[in-house]
Amino acid sequence: MLEPSTFSQLGPYLKLLEMIRQGVLLVDESGKILGLNALAQQQLNYPSEELEGMTIFEVNPHYTLLNWRKLWRRLTGGERVVEQTEFINQQDIVYPVEIETILLSAGKLDVACILVENLLETNRYRDLLDVTAKISRIGCWELDFITQRATFTREAFSLFDLEEKEESFSFEDANRMLRNLFKPEDYDRLLLHSKNAIKQGEAFDIECTILSPMGQKHVLRIKGEPQYSEERASKLYGTLQDISQINSRSENLFIAKFVLEQMRDLIFWIRQDGSIFYANDTACTTLSTTRKQVKASNIWKWVPGLKDGNSWPEYWEQLKSDRTRQQEGTLLTRRSKKIPVELNHHFLTWDSQEFDCLIVRNLAKKKERDALIEMVNFTLNQSSDLIFWTDRHAKIIYYNESVPKELGYSEEFLNKATLFDVNPDLTPASFEQYWAEMADKGIIENEHPYYRSDGSTFFVEAVATYIDYQGQECCCITMRDISQRKEKEQELHRALGEIQALRDKAETQKTYLQEEVTSDYNFNNIISKSTNYHKILKQVAQVADTSSTVLIQGETGTGKELLARAIHGMSERDESPLVKVNCAALPANLIESELFGHEKGAFTGAYQQKVGKFEMADGGTIFLDEVGEMPLELQPKLLRVLQEGEFERVGSPKTHKVDVRVIAATNRDLETMVSEGTFREDLFFRLNVFPINNLPLRERKEDIPLLIQHFLKKYNARSGKQVTKVDEKMVKKLQQYEFPGNIRELENLVERAVIISNGEELDLKSIMPNPRPSAQEMHHFPTLAEIEQQHILEALRRSQGRITGEQGAAKLLGMNGKTLASRMRKWGINRMDFLEKDTI
Repeated sequence: MLEPSTFSQLGPYLKLLEMIRQGVLLVDESGKILGLNALAQQQLNYPSEELEGMTIFEVNPHYTLLNWRKLWRRLTGGERVVEQTEFINQQDIVYPVEIETILLSAGKLDVACILVENLLETNRYRDLLDVTAKISRIGCWELDFITQRATFTREAFSLFDLEEKEESFSFEDANRMLRNLFKPEDYDRLLLHSKNAIKQGEAFDIECTILSPMGQKHVLRIKGEPQYSEERASKLYGTLQDISQINSRSENLFIAKFVLEQMRDLIFWIRQDGSIFYANDTACTTLSTTRKQVKASNIWKWVPGLKDGNSWPEYWEQLKSDRTRQQEGTLLTRRSKKIPVELNHHFLTWDSQEFDCLIVRNLAKKKERDALIEMVNFTLNQSSDLIFWTDRHAKIIYYNESVPKELGYSEEFLNKATLFDVNPDLTPASFEQYWAEMADKGIIENEHPYYRSDGSTFFVEAVATYIDYQGQECCCITMRDISQRKEKEQELHRALGEIQALRDKAETQKTYLQEEVTSDYNFNNIISKSTNYHKILKQVAQVADTSSTVLIQGETGTGKELLARAIHGMSERDESPLVKVNCAALPANLIESELFGHEKGAFTGAYQQKVGKFEMADGGTIFLDEVGEMPLELQPKLLRVLQEGEFERVGSPKTHKVDVRVIAATNRDLETMVSEGTFREDLFFRLNVFPINNLPLRERKEDIPLLIQHFLKKYNARSGKQVTKVDEKMVKKLQQYEFPGNIRELENLVERAVIISNGEELDLKSIMPNPRPSAQEMHHFPTLAEIEQQHILEALRRSQGRITGEQGAAKLLGMNGKTLASRMRKWGINRMDFLEKDTI
């Protein structure tokens, strides 16, 4: 409920809400909904008492507290925000909307006023108009005397038997097209009526004949009406309708009758008193009688069930109200043979008379098939094995009763599910490989764990059979629960497995430590005399002795891994391993196993137990490089390790404890990813305990000469060359370059220069990159708003002032026409400045 003071401040606004023809919401800075009009309440379909106290985040699933605060700052800056998004109503139905948000001040209270337009309704009406024009075969046209442009709709081009062109083109092109289509006398008559309509302000209605490019004659009914602006005719618009078919009704009637007589269904036209007005040949043949005898009878003779339960007058009135009706019944032939049928009733009016058009379908063969299918289904459902049928795209097309019973999924879920929904280990790539092997061999047998809906697993023996059924590729999968057998096997090997696991862990750590010792990375490899970079090294020294989590951010190639190794080397954990994981280099389906390990048989290809990186780093440090690439579904498990120091291996319920320091690095903007929903906010805050922003090389250019000498020694040793001299002018040119690839790019340049150098001097001239603009040249950096304005201007130039349509600016920009018009008003852009001035 609103406080009395708040309500009194919003009182004037709340009264005005009901006068607005759009949905309106009033929201405060915290996101709480303070008020709304009846139209908004109708769209959201919530009772008023529930809406009191709700927040905008419950109405708009894309809003979070973080991006709402950003939006609020834009509003307080005087900005009027227009955007297309989605709302969700009480029935959890998501629908598209366009909202315009402004800030209102009521005394000391600021509220955001959100005007909502339901785009679902707008699109539905537009589609309805398009469908109506297509069904009615009516085209529309318009002559704009201000722009000197002619416009024809898609249906108009269809009536001319022409391929669709641009909707709008010049008068000259329109004259040329129409002269080629119309008979000369009809074209002159059309021009005369058009001129008279403009002079006298009256509409016209004429018939003309055209000859299409395909040689077909069409008789068109053309209507036109002028439109005036400031006592001048600004437009002449109207419709086109093909009335040629009116003259060919006899032919069409013959075709329609032929089709009715050849249909396999029985067709009766029944009058209100039950007598039969018409019966097709199929009906007469099935009833074993003549058409004359059928028409002399009533429908109850052949379908006696129509009178059971209800009187015919009551039935007729009900059909007249419902317009259609479907039921099953029995057809009685002249020889008293009973045939099960499906009855489809359609109420219609023809020639001022009312009829029931009854279409009868023979269900005898269908009943036999249904009985056989029922027997087969009963047999399959008695099996304790899980039986799936899937199509080529992994869609589940059949399952027996054991599947929902054993896996715990509802039938509603399984009816829409794919194998990916019930088997999290299966990916599109692995399914393609599996399907190819199955199609080649015909049948595949294997054993693997399977998941229930609650996350628990059990072992199954699976047999997959490839089937080509009536040209459709299918797969029949039968799975038998072998959990008890597997438990006995695991009991026999558990003791040996634990010993082997300890041995593997010790051997893995030993190997990893040996790799660390032989690596030529160490703290001494950080070379710098830059004052700016010394601040970064000071941060490294400050955090090294602690166990705090460190997040190193910076562009690619800036040496983030060197900083991580320096932090580890200066810490008390330096005698334990530093384990590196490149999150971007690992496939999404393997990264969990790589980080936390897996048990033998946890998934296809898991032939033995594997120790994960976190176990290997126990007591030491783990370096998560490119952490921004980590899949969203794995981020909660990483968060658990950071907060509680525990995890489970894939395929094992056992919890493992570890003492690991985490250093993460990324070249991506994690805060932006959080706002976009691609990175968890709680994980970001847990990683961002001690942030270090590594400098790009362009901000420490005084280090370039030192780095060149360092890399020169390194590649001299590798190539066996003695390149010792470096041209100072070339070095200064390199210092003017921006180095988008940072230190890695500089190292690659030096390596190439050593390779092509033939003497003592380093050949930098041959590999010198193109210089980029200096800092002074880039002093004026255009804002997003300026870029947006220029982009809209360019789109209007190319579209010659058209906003909507296939060749309009909105289509080029990939945005809604109303949104573009709003932006143009914001920037004061007038489309008339871009219209062509040509005249015919």
